[in-house]
Amino acid sequence: MDEAATKQLFRRKSSEAAFLHLRNKINFRYADEPNVSVIVVMHNEIFLTLNTLASLRANYCGDIQLILVDSGSTDITIVERAVIGAQIIRHEDNISYVRAVNAALKMVVSDYTLLINNDIELEHGALAAAMRRMQSNENIGAVGAKIVRTNGRLQEAGSIIYNDGYCAGYMRDGSQNTPETNFVREVDFCSAAFLLLRTSIFKRLGGFDLRFAPAYYEDADICLRMWHIGFHVIYDPAVVIRHFEFGTSSAFGAKDLMMSNNRRIFYNKHKATLRYQRHRSNNTEIARFHRLPSRRILVIEDHVPLRHLGAGHTRTNDIIRAMNQLGYAITIYPMIEMDYFMTDLYGEFPDNVEIIADGNVDKLPSFLERRAAYYEKIWICRTHNLDKSIDCIVDSTAKNHSVDIILDTEAISSVRLHQQHINNGIISSTTLLDDISRELGKASSCRKIVAVSSNEAALIEACGFGAPLVVGHIRDLALTPSKWSERSDILFVGSFHGADTPNYESVKWLCEDVLPILLRYIGSDAHITIVGYIAPGIDLEYLRICRGVQLFGYVDKLWDVYNAHRVFVAPTRIAAGIPYKVFEAASFGVPTVVSNVLNDQLGWKAGSETLAASPFDPDEFARAIARVYNDEAVWNSIRDGAAQWLEAHADRRNYQSEIDKIFNSDS
Repeated sequence: MDEAATKQLFRRKSSEAAFLHLRNKINFRYADEPNVSVIVVMHNEIFLTLNTLASLRANYCGDIQLILVDSGSTDITIVERAVIGAQIIRHEDNISYVRAVNAALKMVVSDYTLLINNDIELEHGALAAAMRRMQSNENIGAVGAKIVRTNGRLQEAGSIIYNDGYCAGYMRDGSQNTPETNFVREVDFCSAAFLLLRTSIFKRLGGFDLRFAPAYYEDADICLRMWHIGFHVIYDPAVVIRHFEFGTSSAFGAKDLMMSNNRRIFYNKHKATLRYQRHRSNNTEIARFHRLPSRRILVIEDHVPLRHLGAGHTRTNDIIRAMNQLGYAITIYPMIEMDYFMTDLYGEFPDNVEIIADGNVDKLPSFLERRAAYYEKIWICRTHNLDKSIDCIVDSTAKNHSVDIILDTEAISSVRLHQQHINNGIISSTTLLDDISRELGKASSCRKIVAVSSNEAALIEACGFGAPLVVGHIRDLALTPSKWSERSDILFVGSFHGADTPNYESVKWLCEDVLPILLRYIGSDAHITIVGYIAPGIDLEYLRICRGVQLFGYVDKLWDVYNAHRVFVAPTRIAAGIPYKVFEAASFGVPTVVSNVLNDQLGWKAGSETLAASPFDPDEFARAIARVYNDEAVWNSIRDGAAQWLEAHADRRNYQSEIDKIFNSDS
């Protein structure tokens, strides 16, 4: 929408709400120590001010010390009638924004001081999110917001100071959901339209520098001074406000002149520091950070690796979390574009991980061009993504700097294809090693290769690529409490991405061939429960008519599901890598029955840590399930054995250590 029109609507809404504020007064009384002190400077614009104060009060339930500075308004009586508990400082003349804030700062009694304009609205949880961020690290001096204008476009997502003293709001005019704006980062400064400050530091610095009165550049100056004394300025996208930009500026004609004058003052004051800032012609993807993170890594995957997608994405999710714990600045780039729920994207990863959710293979060259000289390492998941990306990666990095490329094979597809040929009686004209060598044909451009298991590492090494580093799965024990006698039914968990995938084939065989035999061994009342993500276009409805089958699809929380079931099954006929779902079942304390194929990948002891059977003999597989299903002693033995294996081999600390070796070893 046209911004002039949206501003008019914003103003009309504010004026029409004034009646409500007079009838239902805005209460800022507090009993003891306030959680935060809020300074609001006003010069006329009474209705915009009331709208801001009502938004503030509704946004935060904690105690607020409200300090309202009236800088020469013609009528403040409406505010006095509508607001309870505010401390009001009155000035007959307009003393300027900078002087007004400094006057109010003397009255602040809480540990945190929030500066807000009197022409904003706070989005859900904004102040609480800013407070949490500030309290998360004692070295944070200021926290700023994602500022959205009345037309829904961005004003800023943190701001940049260039070496000539010019300032710019990062991603101005972009969409508020632009992926680049949705992760936490250190920035040069944030606008005082919403700026939460550590009071002791703000006072230690003497408040705003009066040389910037009446206004402009005072926020850039205070943030840069915080950086000078070792305190960080953080942009947090969970803090969102709507801003009627320049809504309370009374001298529009003088605005540009004031900004120009204060830019000169700012430049002369900080000349020694500004020479280390970036030039305006430089890449804003680098300039958006106050200090460029020292360990920057791009992770390329099929999809944003959400855990419920399965198919190796869970492992990548764990690897990213481990990288984050090791201090890496991570960008996730998906090669296949799909629609994601925002709650999934930003609920599954640390909030300082950048997620380019709208990425795809066609956009990758331009993305890398914009990020020239940015990444130190590129972690490519799966060999087919290496094939699709390596040429443009080499082209973009050759122009600027060298970058370490790491191939994470995740699961070698040649292994799966070779098994498929054997299962179907196809005689291949090439050996498995020949096929793997062909699959890894472009891996010579990679500094390192990572395998998911020692078995696959040995195959890669046999092809002449050196000894890969092995990163398997991580899984904390979370044993469900129900006893053998309190459980029933068989559980299958897995994602379904296509009709030609191993899980689809496994479930079809399980329900059509194994289940009728199994019910004779364990009783006709038993069921097989099928849980997992089902991709759009995949039809499993035919399973609902199979006797003894319960199809649930994706389930967010699996604890109760595992706690209710007695046995977990994985009758996979074609597999590569290590099946995470078996780790998950064992961690929840549900004994597993797996195919011989999977057990070869796992390396577990059949009979003590799992039970294994042929995925081509329905009776043999059914008997294996029945053995653990019907015998409490066997059930407890398998449960305990798998738990002990996980404790010994899937430890979180060892996992991070192995990933750290990949980045820091010379081999």
